[in-house]
Amino acid sequence: MFQRFVLFGVIISIISSVVGVSYTYCSYHFLFDFSKTLPIWKIVITYVFLGLLFSGLYFVVNEFFTTYLIVLNIAVVLISFLSIIWPIIVNIDEEFPEMFPSFAIPLHFIFPLFWLALFPHFNKRTHE
Repeated sequence: MFQRFVLFGVIISIISSVVGVSYTYCSYHFLFDFSKTLPIWKIVITYVFLGLLFSGLYFVVNEFFTTYLIVLNIAVVLISFLSIIWPIIVNIDEEFPEMFPSFAIPLHFIFPLFWLALFPHFNKRTHE
């Protein structure tokens, strides 16, 4: 049963990483290159960490606190909203530092978007 949760975390990590890397590559290529401040490997590592962390939390909540699954989803959304503070307040040494928030903020919503999109598919056994 734990394998289903790990699979969920891996799938979310892969999808988020592919979309995040595609967005980053296009942004670096067509708009502004912030690769010194936010390289692609940091984006992939962050999505893998988030995917495995939240799938582990999902397992714990599903096993012991089944009625609080909505709280986990709300936590994912609130953490993504609170995390956009970092791109707004960070000082970077790039050519156009004022453009960094417009580049980085969409990256903070890729993970919760796919988490909430795929959550009902992986959670349907709980409702049977």
